Amino acid sequence: MVGSPRVVHRSRPRTLAATAAALALLAGTASAQAPVLKIGAPMPITGPAAAIGFTHQLGSAMAIREINAAGGIMGRQVQLLIADDQGDPTQSVNEVKRLIHQEKVELMLGPIISHLVLAAAPILTEANVATIHTGGAATITPHVLPYGFSMFTSTDQQIKSMVRYAAEVAKVKSAAILTDTSAISKAAHEPLRAELKARGITITGVQEHEARAPDLTPQILGLRRGNPDIILFLTVTGEDAGLAVKTLKDIGWNVPIVSPTFANVTPVVLKIAGPDAFKGGNVIGQTYKTFTYCPSDPVGTSPFAQFLARLKAAEPAQFDRIATTTVSWLYDGAFILKAAVEGAKSTEGAKVAAWIEGNASTIPNRISGNVSASKTQHFLISAESLELVSRADERRQDGMVLRAGC
Repeated sequence: MVGSPRVVHRSRPRTLAATAAALALLAGTASAQAPVLKIGAPMPITGPAAAIGFTHQLGSAMAIREINAAGGIMGRQVQLLIADDQGDPTQSVNEVKRLIHQEKVELMLGPIISHLVLAAAPILTEANVATIHTGGAATITPHVLPYGFSMFTSTDQQIKSMVRYAAEVAKVKSAAILTDTSAISKAAHEPLRAELKARGITITGVQEHEARAPDLTPQILGLRRGNPDIILFLTVTGEDAGLAVKTLKDIGWNVPIVSPTFANVTPVVLKIAGPDAFKGGNVIGQTYKTFTYCPSDPVGTSPFAQFLARLKAAEPAQFDRIATTTVSWLYDGAFILKAAVEGAKSTEGAKVAAWIEGNASTIPNRISGNVSASKTQHFLISAESLELVSRADERRQDGMVLRAGC
């Protein structure tokens, strides 16, 4: 079916096959005469990050359905080809190559994890394919991926937001640092130290752990010996986020812990750390300001709340499985690609990227907030667009989450 997302991977459980079949009904049919514009979407359908991939499937598929219903892109109906990269760099490279060379996609939504973006960057660049991804590693520069733009904030921007919260809202005097050993987190050490020093916050300890560690007790006990006022936590997986919260509960240490990950993988944290994981208000997540509210804000009127209502109406059986704070990222990404292709009058990566660099701020407000870009900066969401939330598990009836410090 033209315009419908197609899940392409080599093996999948029956439940994923059923999901793929349901997704195949999401978009409209183009006329036989219209040239089809294919967009590839490499993301994890299987493997440890499948829950994140599932969320991005629904968001991107909804965007393509709406784009096709409104006439497509430059008069062309769009076909979304979803491919399973399994959260693995080698598989990501293979799937990106296949999408480009065999499926003949002209644009890309994804990959959705930083190390997969970095692995696929040379292939995307050589093929002159523009992409909107969701990687946050500061190393994903325009030099590394000249035709790629992120709907996520860079780790540097996340650090600024975390430390701003620690200094201005929590008003702490000391902090401990906990990170995994991924290249992304290692690269964040010095910026995080520098930002804390600039704010006059003493670092009482630093600990690292392997990604998807079986146990974080030694690291967290090591941090407790320094008696910090707060822990600043950087990790690339939801499993580690949940394990950190569970470990703090298990050892009875009620210290505030702040991480960009908590609000984006809330269901995973709840599954690992238990239903009361956020109850004490000390597990602080980071999300986009447009997803948050203060008590005086009206219910149901924000673009994000209205988007969630449309998504729930379209996907009632799947809605409770998604991470609401990330589902709009590639939804927005698809519309940004549409604006750029129509503005540049081309799907060529170099022309699309040049248009976004010069015109991103003119794109109508997206669900995730205003976007901006330049020749030296391809992270579309700025640090000023981030807010901290202390109860990521509690949402108002319209899906919004209470902003910390209101």
